[in-house]
Amino acid sequence: MKIVTRITLFLSMVVLFSTNAFAVKNNPATKQIATELAAATNSPEFATLNLESFLTMTPNQFEALTGKKLNLKETVQLKMAQKKAKKALKQKPALDSSIYVILVILGWGFLAIGLNDDWQGSDWLVNLLLTALCWLPGVIHGLSKRSKWY
Repeated sequence: MKIVTRITLFLSMVVLFSTNAFAVKNNPATKQIATELAAATNSPEFATLNLESFLTMTPNQFEALTGKKLNLKETVQLKMAQKKAKKALKQKPALDSSIYVILVILGWGFLAIGLNDDWQGSDWLVNLLLTALCWLPGVIHGLSKRSKWY
């Protein structure tokens, strides 16, 4: 019974210390970049533009959206803003690599995968089912998913 209590305490500490990583996905820097670009180009269309279409926008698409043709300097500014936004969006893993491996080996791989993936997708659920069926498939699945973040 002491082992179960220690594991529960350990997992609650991991969750407590890893909650700061969730702020990476909802990074306000990307909204700031879009706002700065809208102000720089005097185009209110950028305020309503979603992030996916901004990151893939070409100078020709910009011209179709705003009616203004970009010169070389403005094209470089657009590409630099896209690069800055992509860099701000890169997600850091919620858990350290060693903690991730320990959780997977202990049979809590679904928790490690869920925290690193921000509970998006179904990888954590697949790992939970594999761990429930038998410990070893869950460990193999968890270790194979490790390369996604580390």
